[in-house]
Amino acid sequence: MRLEDVVYFSPEFKFSDLDFTNEEFLIRAFRDRIEGYYLKAAEDALAHDHFFACGLLCCSVIDLLADKVSGLPPGLWVHQNIERFKTDKKLAIDFWICFRHGLSHEGRVKNLKKSVRSGQFSCDFDQFVVAEDNMIVVNPRLLLQETRSAFDRFCSSDQKSSLVALLRRYFQPEAISITSSRVKREAKEKVASHGV
Repeated sequence: MRLEDVVYFSPEFKFSDLDFTNEEFLIRAFRDRIEGYYLKAAEDALAHDHFFACGLLCCSVIDLLADKVSGLPPGLWVHQNIERFKTDKKLAIDFWICFRHGLSHEGRVKNLKKSVRSGQFSCDFDQFVVAEDNMIVVNPRLLLQETRSAFDRFCSSDQKSSLVALLRRYFQPEAISITSSRVKREAKEKVASHGV
């Protein structure tokens, strides 16, 4: 996010604040980014009954943790890391295909052609997921809780080194670019203001 010529990495930290040599700081900043830009936004969407928006934000966090950090296919990561999907691998993969792919690419929960499965979000059930006939119903409130729990476990786990490597690989070049652009612009402004 960019505000008044400052680019924010997270609600609390600017890109220029990031210390890529301090692993604990990077994880704290990353937590602030995911919590502030994704999970809090998902909470806000949920509070206004915007279930698709909540679900898509949760899927974005899952996508990052699965694909980019863990290196697992996201459906498999969901099966291994979201508690309520651990007992049914096929259902976890169907959820990922119907919900994440559908919401991200088609603006809907898509049908699976082979099983003719469709789905929706609903808070009408106390269960995390209800799969009956050809319908998957996911409780977005519980999806958010599960996503947040998985994210917290991940940031506290032995995956920290993978996470720090990812943050350095993805964000350090961006931080350098942002900082160098700002320095160049400030130098030009200084020269122009002195008439040199």
